[in-house]
Amino acid sequence: MYVDQMKQALGAGYAHPEMVFPSENGNYRGRGSVLTSLKRLTKGTEFSHMTLHKLRHCNATMLLNNGVELKAICDHLGHCDINVTANIYVDVLEGMKRNIAASIEQTLTGNNSTSAD
Repeated sequence: MYVDQMKQALGAGYAHPEMVFPSENGNYRGRGSVLTSLKRLTKGTEFSHMTLHKLRHCNATMLLNNGVELKAICDHLGHCDINVTANIYVDVLEGMKRNIAASIEQTLTGNNSTSAD
């Protein structure tokens, strides 16, 4: 991958190796530049409506649904407080609670039905 090659070539000179959308030397890219790249990559696909905000929300939702702790997601998104993250993703968290309750009920009753909704 191009980014990995740049990281290796620049070594310690690669400014921010943790970034998802870095410039060539690992620095920040302007929001417009990232959006332009996203639109170019998704043009003509089912994801052409995707925005950076939707991509961020999708990322956080997938992390939650895969069992990543809320605090880790809060840090990942750069929220100032875990309550901010919890308030934004309350709908996902409520769905997870319903799934947990259904799983417990299924285990206790021996019912093999997988319908949680």
